[in-house]
Amino acid sequence: MADLQIRQSNMADNGDVRIVTILGRMTISSAQELKAELLEALALANHVRVDVDNVTEIDITAMQLLCAAHRTAIGSQKCFGIESDKSGILADFAEKSGFSHHLGCMDGVECLWNGGGE
Repeated sequence: MADLQIRQSNMADNGDVRIVTILGRMTISSAQELKAELLEALALANHVRVDVDNVTEIDITAMQLLCAAHRTAIGSQKCFGIESDKSGILADFAEKSGFSHHLGCMDGVECLWNGGGE
């Protein structure tokens, strides 16, 4: 799976929860598409969850976009978090890049990588 694919759906039992499923490479080459999809999801629901089980590669640009989406959600009094990372690709990259040691992106808000979000 070389290219990025993104699907959005509402959670079956709660239409106010939007699941963004990402497959493939989350890298700078797909940053515009990822940003647009995350903003669309935040516009459509009060709770956005990102499923990255099938992400094969991630870079710093994608991590920054996820952080920006988290801050946008907080600013709009919405919730944003990671639904599933069974492969551990996000957690591993967050640890290696120093994101997991971040104290928080905003005063009084826990960082997405340290259990912040929904």
